[in-house]
Amino acid sequence: MQQSGTWLALSIVAAAALLLVTDVQVMSYAQGPAVPAVPTYRDCTPGITLDPNANLKLENARQRAIKYIDAAINALSTPPFVGSTVDIALDRHFVTPTDAERATINDHYGDIRNTLRVGNYICNTSNICPSVDTQGAWAGITRDWNDDLIHICRAFFDSKLDINCRAIILIHEGSHDEGINTLLAGEMHAPNRGSADYPPGNRAPPANVTTADRMDNPDAYAFFAAHIWRNTDTGRSCF
Repeated sequence: MQQSGTWLALSIVAAAALLLVTDVQVMSYAQGPAVPAVPTYRDCTPGITLDPNANLKLENARQRAIKYIDAAINALSTPPFVGSTVDIALDRHFVTPTDAERATINDHYGDIRNTLRVGNYICNTSNICPSVDTQGAWAGITRDWNDDLIHICRAFFDSKLDINCRAIILIHEGSHDEGINTLLAGEMHAPNRGSADYPPGNRAPPANVTTADRMDNPDAYAFFAAHIWRNTDTGRSCF
């Protein structure tokens, strides 16, 4: 009887120990993987950006932009079903491209994704960024062709812009970075989302706008990718 009681007591202790270990393991797994450290972007200091959280905002936007582009690449890998989100988004942002044009658009997304590197950005003040009345400053980014970097302007960190708009801005500027609507040799900037030629929200492209026009429009790549990942179009221009 004494041996049986001892065995029962040991069993209870062992079970409690196992439960304790199990709880520790569950807590460990529940914590998830370690959160990556926020990178330090070049010159993205409070003195230049006027925002103490500039590095975090830029990193969050960069990661969101990568998700947008990955979703777009995946969506473009096969012909869309009629009436699907992909089909609607292609019609709205790229004016019903052919299979060959869709493949070219997909290739461009791969190039744009390569621009989303930490080392490809630099924060700057108004000596590089244009005035606040232009889309480039309000968008938050302009391009300096002398150093091959994408310049992040102070307006990028404005509280009026959320993470979705900031991600859209990064894809827009990455498109310029990869030769889409380069603005060289007097080339005019493509119509931004929110203009008459690229209306926001649930509206079809105007009759005078072609697929070729949109394939050379940085906003088309940005807003299509956002449309796919979010499964809904962005109702605002972001600029």
